[in-house]
Amino acid sequence: MKNAKILIFEDEPALPAIYGKFFASAGFETKVFNRYDKPCVVDVVAEEKPDIIYADILMPGMDGLTAVGLLKKDERTKDIPIIVVGNFPTKETTKKSLKAGAIFYCCVVDYTPQKLVGIFREFLDYRLELEKIPEGRVVNSLRNKEIVKNLQQRYKELGIPAISIFDAINNVLGKDAFSQFSSSSLFDPRSPNVFQTSPEKAQMASQRGKYVDELDRKYLAEKSAKNTSQDKPINNTMIRRATPRAYRTPWSQIFLPILLVILFIWLAVIFPPLWIIYAIIIILLILNG
Repeated sequence: MKNAKILIFEDEPALPAIYGKFFASAGFETKVFNRYDKPCVVDVVAEEKPDIIYADILMPGMDGLTAVGLLKKDERTKDIPIIVVGNFPTKETTKKSLKAGAIFYCCVVDYTPQKLVGIFREFLDYRLELEKIPEGRVVNSLRNKEIVKNLQQRYKELGIPAISIFDAINNVLGKDAFSQFSSSSLFDPRSPNVFQTSPEKAQMASQRGKYVDELDRKYLAEKSAKNTSQDKPINNTMIRRATPRAYRTPWSQIFLPILLVILFIWLAVIFPPLWIIYAIIIILLILNG
């Protein structure tokens, strides 16, 4: 994909310089601001149209959470994902950041520059993978359900309190999208409830439903192709693991005859007349065979 654009709001001059090369290597075009100017921070972001925002929590002019709140209230900037960055490793700061509209809170003490930039890339990729109808609304498709499931698991791994995961996923999907996404009667155009409304809305819902069905078909085809391409070549070990034990040759049937042969040879060496007995047994077996 083309380089993603990130706006970095950070008043510490050394940090943008440190993070800049890592953002560049991760496919980001960066632009740095050293303060939030009220109220024009919204105008600046609306003009720049970034793909994601790095928002320091302590800045001149106003604090980061206030800036996030302003950006989320404006129609031009409400759907731009924001990650808040600070030095406070507390669950309360995380909770406040997600409540304000951020998709994640990074404590710089807990992350190396590479890992911090990796977090930005990861959450931006989640956002870019979301499927939407032409009007721009996130749809209740199979791919999006999988993304929401992965997000829930990822937030748990990152230590986000369970009470804040709803806010976090809502912020990734877009303003108020998660509540709509979760409610089939309000959101899913294929829900029978939408056909209880006016004919115009029912027709629109039907068209959207066909669009979502097509997205689901493409998603299933992609998964099928991916699974096929990742199939490993079959080897003897895989065949043996897949073979029911009832059809495998027991080890006793292999080693027991060998041990008996060795024992008979040893006895024959000690007591030579046994060779005559062995010869008679072999002749009888051949004749009977």
